[in-house]
Amino acid sequence: MTDHTGRRGRLRLVFERRSGTVLAEQSFRAPFHVQRAIHCDERLPEMAYLYLMSTSGGTLGGDSHRMEIAMRENAMAHVTTQGATRVYKTHAEGASLATDITLAGNSYLEFMPDQTIPYGGSSYSQTASISASRTATLVYADVVTSGRRAMGESFQYDVFRTDVTARDEDGGMIFWDAAVLEPAKRDVAKYGILGDCTVTGSLYVLAPRPHTPILYERINRLVSGNASVPGGASMMRDSAGVLVRLLGSETRAVMGVARRVAGAVREEMLGAPLWDDRKS
Repeated sequence: MTDHTGRRGRLRLVFERRSGTVLAEQSFRAPFHVQRAIHCDERLPEMAYLYLMSTSGGTLGGDSHRMEIAMRENAMAHVTTQGATRVYKTHAEGASLATDITLAGNSYLEFMPDQTIPYGGSSYSQTASISASRTATLVYADVVTSGRRAMGESFQYDVFRTDVTARDEDGGMIFWDAAVLEPAKRDVAKYGILGDCTVTGSLYVLAPRPHTPILYERINRLVSGNASVPGGASMMRDSAGVLVRLLGSETRAVMGVARRVAGAVREEMLGAPLWDDRKS
């Protein structure tokens, strides 16, 4: 017997390149749900698009979810969600999401879920473990809001933890990035942490090393000097990738810049033009 009270959602996706990229394997347990991958971009007909769905209205206390995404050689996919991830008040038990991403040689993945909204009184932990071939490309976006601002609920969650680790195919460390926000213990609007901003965005871009300096210059020009969404880009150790930080007061604006960063990567790596910002 167990005293675990929450759901243990599980999701496994395997993308494989055939004539185009297909969802070769899929399995899921509630609240996760997926339908078939679609090919909706005439500029990149070989790329699979997949929307992750949920049968639940949000994440509750005690929920412990895990996602696994595997990209086989030469596979290309864009994975997003049907909407924001809402983390409700978790009471005594926190909630968590663990994501494992594996990228084989010459694969390409844009993992760009909608924003996470931690409600007042919530405790949430999200971790991501990435294993990437040196010839693979990844755009991983993580956008977090301060809460339900329309309800007057901003920075009233208990704790928000994030931990992202990436290693190469030999197990060598590429990067490790972690943060803990606890508004009740430290006012995140002070001490130079967030200032007046209520939305944060982090993008992790991994790419073959010959492309990284070019991507860094393009992305840095894209995110620098934006008054409404201040941000910056940093080159990762050994030119393995680019780390992007964004701040803003409007979720739509931050998500829009994140998509433009992904579009710049796509243009450099796949030769496709920037996509239309359909979700703005």
